[in-house]
Amino acid sequence: MRRQRAPENLAQRGRGALRVAAVVVVACQVLDLWSTHALLKIGGTELNPVASYMLASGWLGWTKILIALAIVVLVFAEKKPPVSLVAGVWAVVGYYCAVVLNNVLTLNVVA
Repeated sequence: MRRQRAPENLAQRGRGALRVAAVVVVACQVLDLWSTHALLKIGGTELNPVASYMLASGWLGWTKILIALAIVVLVFAEKKPPVSLVAGVWAVVGYYCAVVLNNVLTLNVVA
């Protein structure tokens, strides 16, 4: 009987982990946008060529909103998330946390 509950419990944990990751991705997207604009205001430059192009064309904010929205929709639509999806979303979280940390550290050094 206990073995039958394990997959269900694991699926619930996976959904919970994905939901937490989705919230963190949205928060990191907002912090990345804020910190990028703060750096640009004090004379910094966007080093990512794709982000630089989107920033110049006015699409950076919209792109970040769409990425966050896509992740949230994907996360909340998934009933039994595969481990690869959980790992992938947490990889995105790690990437954006590193980006935000880099921006904040750069702001502290420059400002």
